[in-house]
Amino acid sequence: MWGEQSMKWELNSVYNYDSVAALKDIPSETVHLILSDIPYGIGTDNWDILHNNTNSAYLGKSPAQEKLGGLFKKRGKPINGWSEADREIPKQYYEWCRLWTSDWFRVLKPGASAIVFAGRRLAHRCITAMEDSGFSYKDMLAWIKERAPHRAQHISVIFDRRGDKESSEKWTGWRVGNLSPVFEPILWFVKP
Repeated sequence: MWGEQSMKWELNSVYNYDSVAALKDIPSETVHLILSDIPYGIGTDNWDILHNNTNSAYLGKSPAQEKLGGLFKKRGKPINGWSEADREIPKQYYEWCRLWTSDWFRVLKPGASAIVFAGRRLAHRCITAMEDSGFSYKDMLAWIKERAPHRAQHISVIFDRRGDKESSEKWTGWRVGNLSPVFEPILWFVKP
C-alpha cells in the first residue's frame, strides 16, 4: 500500500485509496480529478466523528449520557440546543478539512476539478477550507433524494417523556425546527 513501497504511476489509470493517508506520496500536479465522498461530520457512525468532543450527544456516548443511562433515551434531544463543546464542532470540522485540502490543491493539475459529496450541515466549512487552500468554488449540485426522513420531533412528546404535562399541553402541535433532508450537496471546485 501507500508509503510502504514506491508507487509506479501509470497514465490513464484510476486509483482508489484513503486520500488523507496517500496524498503525501502523490506527485504534484499529476491528478486530473478528485471525486470524494468525505465524512460529513454528523456523527451517525464512529468513523464520522471528526472531533475530540467527549461531551457530545453524538451516538449517545457522552459521560453525561452514560451516567443517565435509559433516562437519556426517554428525554430525547435537548430543547435548549447543544453545549459549548458541541458548538465547536463546525470549527473542528473545518480544521479536519484543512488536513487534506492543501494536498488536494498540490496534486491537482491546473484547471482540474475536485468534486466533493458533502453533508448539508457542514458543507460551508468544507467550502471555506477548500477556498483557503487556493481552490475556486464553482458551484453546488444537488443530489435529490426520493426518500428523505423528516425527523422534526414533537415538542409535547419531549415534555411528556420528562413528565411535564403542563408544558406538554402548552406546546401541543409544535415541533422542534428541522427540515427534511431532500437533497445532498455535491460541491464543485477548480484549481485555477
